[in-house]
Amino acid sequence: MTPTGNQAFSIVRMDSVEPAAVEWLWTGWLAAGKLHLMAGMPGVGKSFVTCDLASRITTGDGWPDGSAAAPISDVIFLSGEDGLADTIRPRLDAHGADVSRVHVLQARLIRGITETEERQVSLQRDADQLDALLADNPAVRVLFIDPIAEYLGDVDSHKNSAVRSALAPLSRIAERRNVAIVAVSHFHKGSEGPAIYRANGSIAFTALARIAWAFVRDIEDADRVLMLPIKNNLHRRPDGLAYRIDNAGTAGRVQWESQAVKITADEAMAPRKKGPPPEKRAEAEEWLRSMLANGPIGAAELKSAARRSGISLETLKRARKVLDVKTGRDSAGKRIVFLSASGSGDSPLPYLNH
Repeated sequence: MTPTGNQAFSIVRMDSVEPAAVEWLWTGWLAAGKLHLMAGMPGVGKSFVTCDLASRITTGDGWPDGSAAAPISDVIFLSGEDGLADTIRPRLDAHGADVSRVHVLQARLIRGITETEERQVSLQRDADQLDALLADNPAVRVLFIDPIAEYLGDVDSHKNSAVRSALAPLSRIAERRNVAIVAVSHFHKGSEGPAIYRANGSIAFTALARIAWAFVRDIEDADRVLMLPIKNNLHRRPDGLAYRIDNAGTAGRVQWESQAVKITADEAMAPRKKGPPPEKRAEAEEWLRSMLANGPIGAAELKSAARRSGISLETLKRARKVLDVKTGRDSAGKRIVFLSASGSGDSPLPYLNH
């Protein structure tokens, strides 16, 4: 194809491109040469997971889902929230990392005639220097940026075009140096909708990442965190994983569950109906079933007994609905409640429903 006039473009004819397979460091999860996104609310252990993954990369340990390890490599951290001595190093040690292979990029050095100035790293301003650093250190296969918003400089993280202009060079660096880049981000506070729209800032964060993961607390167990794929442009979306943070040591470490998690990110993050936790509902249902096992009981008497047992009126109403409890009046006109035929297996007659 011949350029016309003063126009000049970089054009590649596809018959000159050799097909290549994606190089997986962790199949379905972590790809060399690609941009990844880890997103979740603060406090769910995303930074713990980055230390766990760094440990596996630097020691050749297997992955959390039991798959084979990647070749032993170095990693770089851009970490803007955690202290090196009191947080990152203890966590790396707790996970068994080879810390001689872990490097933390702290600042950009600007050398003057008489002194050297340290400046906050900016992914937009310092992209060429970051590219050169990775070119000079081919043993580095993964770069963790935690959190990504810390290193965007003056970029407005809510403007799609601005975020794309900042992250596009990062994607090109990942591809050129064959490094997996993992950006860590928070979720919008209190937002709803599909998981793909929940990462803080512009949708461009998720759109530009080839693989994105959501970190979500289990609605039924606050100590259990689900690591679930949001999107995967390179592979069939794998099942999710679950973990807890074991705080038995001085720093804490990730304890992965061996069973895969089948729930999707959208399902895990769907708005929950208000009400008591599942175990409280189950206890209330069992209590109500036992109270009505021997026949009808006065409605006022049931409410009083529920209050004495620590069961709220709202929870009692939910239990009544689940068990198909009916109301009626006895021969003296007193209001009573009883299990229906579907709830007890016995006919409630001769009581009249109202």
